[in-house]
Amino acid sequence: MYARDPTTEIKIDRSRYTKDEQDEEIEKEELTDGFRYGTTFVPINKETLDDMKYQSEKCFSVIGFSDANMVCFVYLHQFSI
Repeated sequence: MYARDPTTEIKIDRSRYTKDEQDEEIEKEELTDGFRYGTTFVPINKETLDDMKYQSEKCFSVIGFSDANMVCFVYLHQFSI
């Protein structure tokens, strides 16, 4: 996007409207986060969203061992140099 005068500032203006009535403008403070479930929009607040985050500690666990003859040769030497 170019302006005729290079010193002119370009202003970004965003407007939000309801889906039902295009004449009713919504203020940014009235917006909320949510998820779409089928055709229904389910609102969710920030506290609930933070509680839903996956929480884990950084670790590496060995689940078990296997005999070398049970593992394909390609997998044993695939990443070696």
